[in-house]
Amino acid sequence: MENIDCEQSRRVVKKYKQGKLSNRKKEKLEGHVSQCPDCRQYFQEYQVKSGKGIKEWLAKTTPRFWGIVLIGFLFLAGAAYAFGGVNKATDWWKSMRMPTEDSLAEVEQYGIGNEVHVSQQDKGVEVTITHVIADDFQTFVYYEVEDHVEGRLLRLDYSQPPRINSEKGVFDMGRSYGQLVNGLNDAEQQQEGKYRGRIALAPIKEDTAAFDLEISMLMEVSVEDLADSNDPYQYGGSHSTGTALNGEWKFTIEADKEDIIEKPVNVEAEIEGNRIVIDQVRIAPTGTMIDYKYELGPDGNDKFFYFDRLIGEKQTYQREDLGMVYAEEQQLDNQWVHEHAMFKSMYRSPEDSLELGVGRIEEYVMTEKSFPIDPDKDEPQTFTFKGTDISVTDINIDGKTSVTIKEDWDEEREFERVQYDIRTDPPSMSVSQEEKDGILVDEDGKKYDPNQVQTWDEMQKLRYFPLENTYTLEANGAEEVKPIEVRISSYQKTYFSTETISFDL
Repeated sequence: MENIDCEQSRRVVKKYKQGKLSNRKKEKLEGHVSQCPDCRQYFQEYQVKSGKGIKEWLAKTTPRFWGIVLIGFLFLAGAAYAFGGVNKATDWWKSMRMPTEDSLAEVEQYGIGNEVHVSQQDKGVEVTITHVIADDFQTFVYYEVEDHVEGRLLRLDYSQPPRINSEKGVFDMGRSYGQLVNGLNDAEQQQEGKYRGRIALAPIKEDTAAFDLEISMLMEVSVEDLADSNDPYQYGGSHSTGTALNGEWKFTIEADKEDIIEKPVNVEAEIEGNRIVIDQVRIAPTGTMIDYKYELGPDGNDKFFYFDRLIGEKQTYQREDLGMVYAEEQQLDNQWVHEHAMFKSMYRSPEDSLELGVGRIEEYVMTEKSFPIDPDKDEPQTFTFKGTDISVTDINIDGKTSVTIKEDWDEEREFERVQYDIRTDPPSMSVSQEEKDGILVDEDGKKYDPNQVQTWDEMQKLRYFPLENTYTLEANGAEEVKPIEVRISSYQKTYFSTETISFDL
């Protein structure tokens, strides 16, 4: 870590007072304060705890020590004057005196004491780890990349994410589905000539932790790539379309965990006929978690509520699915199902009241319907389910058995996906599915080309209807498998909503 200045030292006074700084940061801070009268007075006024802080260190110093410091300062001042360094010293002093507007915005985004600012260069490309934010949800590592040779925009890519090395037990893998690197995304505001991004890691277990981060590949990225790469709908492969740059950038990073603020709510509402209770809001440095539950109902159908916006008095907080892999299993409590939704953080400036909006509701309806089929028929065999014709075609019994199921579609069709179970003689031991056709439709029945849907928000306003699936069936050994019945065990239907739930914190 580089030496800290006045501005940085004053940001961490609270953490220093609470004893939450790592030893290395503490040493850097104490080293600066010992040479800076202004910061020494600033920290004294803060009444740092005796026995843990700078007060104790100051008490141990002697007049002889301060005499030596004064002589050294006068010597340096004389040398600076003799060699024309006065102007540089003046500029340096001015830069250290007071926080700037940019630095205050940085504190609002990252908090105090989370600065890292360590850099490594390879092949003319400088990578800087700027900040680390950690809490019980996850760990965010912020970084910048600057190409000093060719001026390219370069970033990390999913095809070769950074490698994380640490002692066993540093990260809480049980709370992130066993994944260490959970996400990569771009900063909303990019600085000209540099790339800024974020790495999402699993949460750390203890209050402080150290780990190594190794980057071996960066991908060239265009401005167009940056425009849409934070959208989850674009995922599924490499985000960047440019060429790869191999290199070696290694860092040792320290993270200090911050506390989460828990706000009980206990507000009940009804959305599209569904009873929902907002239990609490957990406000963390890396995000805002809404803990809610919904009533299962007498039919026992599972549901998914996509809350797409969190509206506060200060701003609207977008859904934060990127990089958020938080393993809280769905819990059933009598007739209530407990879930959560994650949004952008409001930790540095909490709201007093919020409005939670739901965009869509998916319901998974259990059913039991069976339709016999004749494996020896060549022509399509058709049955009707919920007013929609479904055909079994192209039954092929030759080594592996395959069956194609086709579904009609019109604007009155009430279900999207259907869960088919194909009964065979003898019973099949394995089943694979290949989806061959389907359509995207909005709530008014207008069809969309999947290649023209570019954003996650657009996708959430559409319903997808599968139209053709082929199933491959296999039994043990060389036995022929004959399909004799199609069973439907469940189906999915979707509702769109504009309703909101309001509550105070």
